Amino acid sequence: MDYQTTAIPMERRGGYRDYWVASDLLEFTSHGYDGTVYGMENERLDFIGYRADCITHYAIHYLRKKQSEKPFFLMVSYIEPHHQNDHNCYEGPIGSKQKFADYEPTLDLVCRERAGDWRENYPDYLGQCHSLDYNLGRFVDVLKAQGIYDDTVIIYASNHGSHFRTRDGEYKRQCFDSCLHVPLIIKGVKGGELVGGKVLDEMVSLINLPSTLMRFAGLSSIGCPEELPLQDLRNHSKDWQKEVFFQISEQEVSRGIRTKRYKYTITAPDKKPKVYREPGKYSDEFLNSLSAVEREEYLFSEFADSTVYEEQYLFDLEKDPTESKNLIEDASY
Repeated sequence: MDYQTTAIPMERRGGYRDYWVASDLLEFTSHGYDGTVYGMENERLDFIGYRADCITHYAIHYLRKKQSEKPFFLMVSYIEPHHQNDHNCYEGPIGSKQKFADYEPTLDLVCRERAGDWRENYPDYLGQCHSLDYNLGRFVDVLKAQGIYDDTVIIYASNHGSHFRTRDGEYKRQCFDSCLHVPLIIKGVKGGELVGGKVLDEMVSLINLPSTLMRFAGLSSIGCPEELPLQDLRNHSKDWQKEVFFQISEQEVSRGIRTKRYKYTITAPDKKPKVYREPGKYSDEFLNSLSAVEREEYLFSEFADSTVYEEQYLFDLEKDPTESKNLIEDASY
């Protein structure tokens, strides 16, 4: 059964049993300033106000109402700064366009021949990011008021970036750094290490986070013991891994290796069959407003893997940080 726009039953909640406010796909049940989530008893909870603020309200409510003094695990998942697909734009808080009108765009955006849509959307995108920073500050204030901030681990991360359609195809499910290179900020605790401000630029990925959490909890790593906890990076950076593996299994089916200097990717052939993503999800009026490339993005999804791959990209990131020159057929490399 599909729970994209309905309440998620208890057996599908991944073990969360003491507090639950969620929508399986919040994008389908909300917009920037309105929406619906579902509670512990599958009750519908409608909210009015900016979405990131409202989701934070629910999470803070948990912090204030929890009865136990035991350690807790709280996961808060926002859509922001995601593109609101059915409105075909980024929806920042009211006033974002004025507040961030004088932003300085990144070189990766302005150097492209393809114009993309960043000029009209970037102020709202920055407004969304600013909203997340503000709401994280609200969490910190509550933790400090409860006297547990120093004993609480905070991991602030994202799952993808955006190149604002300045590349062929859609805007995120691709092998470019604008899609892959996302924030990761960790505030640790004394017993579990990672304490004290430090900025590191070694190669890490989201797959390092489970073992990092296990280390914080004082438990043995499970699942992927070869994936190093980030505490080891903080303490022994010279011995850290020199590359990360990444994969994309939706809009395109690609795999790659990223080092500090190089990125090498392979992809499934174009003739790979596609399947309908969610038949009937989008209205004809909305689909007819899109270009052929954009309509393909909304209607179809590729299979998740392939038995055959072709070379796709090779970038020398030291000489070409904006990934503008594909060297895959350059014999000197």
